[in-house]
Amino acid sequence: MPDKVKKAVEVGTDAMIALGISNAKRAKGDRVAVFVMRSGASFLSPRLFDEISFPSIKRMVEGYHDAGLTARAYSTAA
Repeated sequence: MPDKVKKAVEVGTDAMIALGISNAKRAKGDRVAVFVMRSGASFLSPRLFDEISFPSIKRMVEGYHDAGLTARAYSTAA
């Protein structure tokens, strides 16, 4: 099961990067928001965050940066 979850997150991350770049270009903007919801310790264990969530967040920030955009991360996590 964890491998299926990781694969789903990878596919979703690719889609989010493409969508963020497309929307920023369409809006003639230079920033994109990365909402890091449900990634806090109250929702995910540190192990799952390190294994599943953080790599996705990192890929998004790097993907936006590579496209010349500034990524701003927002979190509801405490």
